[in-house]
Amino acid sequence: MYELLDNTEYLIGTILPMVQEVQRDSVSNNRLSVDVSINNDNGMILVCMTYYDENLVTIDGEESKQFAFYSHDDNDKLGEAFNSLVGYVVKHSA
Repeated sequence: MYELLDNTEYLIGTILPMVQEVQRDSVSNNRLSVDVSINNDNGMILVCMTYYDENLVTIDGEESKQFAFYSHDDNDKLGEAFNSLVGYVVKHSA
């Protein structure tokens, strides 16, 4: 059996503010919707990125994505997930 890492402090103190900054910065992008959810029961932050087609009505399902950050992940894995999220935003902000 293995013991789960409890990285809640890093998740809430470091990752959450960075995710919220990405959410604030994306407000001016009409084609991108960023929804942040926090689940205290299992120590998870879920970020749902919805990307809209040019008509701003239809969701592009292939380009929409979810990013999950878990309190049992180590800092490196959380950092990798955040870098993926930032890469997604950069790709869809051009």
